[in-house]
Amino acid sequence: MGYSQAPFGAIPAPPAPPPPKAANPRRKLYIWLGIGSGLLILFAMIAVAIAGVRLLVRAGAEPAKALDTYTASLIQKDYQRAYQAAAPGFREATSYEALLAYHAKLTARLGELKSVKQTYWYIGTRNGVESSTIQAALKFDRGTEVFQFILRKDSGAWRVFSYKEVKTAGVEDN
Repeated sequence: MGYSQAPFGAIPAPPAPPPPKAANPRRKLYIWLGIGSGLLILFAMIAVAIAGVRLLVRAGAEPAKALDTYTASLIQKDYQRAYQAAAPGFREATSYEALLAYHAKLTARLGELKSVKQTYWYIGTRNGVESSTIQAALKFDRGTEVFQFILRKDSGAWRVFSYKEVKTAGVEDN
C-alpha cells in the first residue's frame, strides 16, 4: 500500500564516492614555515632568558665584591681599611672606636674571624637609592654567626652602609 519496492533481487547501487581532494602543493610549505616560526620564537625566548640571568648576575656581583673587600679587611684585622671602605652614612653613624669595640666583643665571644660565606642577595632601588641586602655567614674560631649587610651605591661604587647579627627566634645569646 503505498510502499514501492525494487524488483525482486535488485539491490540499489551505492552512491558514488566523492572524488579525492586535490593535494595542496603549499601544505608542506605551511607546515615547515610553522615549525620554523615556532623554533625561532623558542630560541628568542631562550636568548631573552639568558640575557636576563646575565644581567642579574652582573648586578649582584658588584655589591658581593664590595662586601668581599670589606669582610676581607675584617678577617685581616685591618679595621681602618674596612672603616674607610664603608659608606659615608656608615661612618657618620658609627665612629671608628665603636667599630673596634664591636669587633673586640665579637672576637672575645667567638674567637677570630676566619671566613665569610654570602648566602642571600637582594638588590633594589627605593627613592632613587640603589641598595643591596646580603646575608652572610661569618665563621669564627668558636662558631658561626649570620649577619645581614646593607650596601648602598655611593658615587658609582657599592659600599657597606650597615650590618647586624641575625638572631634566631628562641635562641639565647652566648
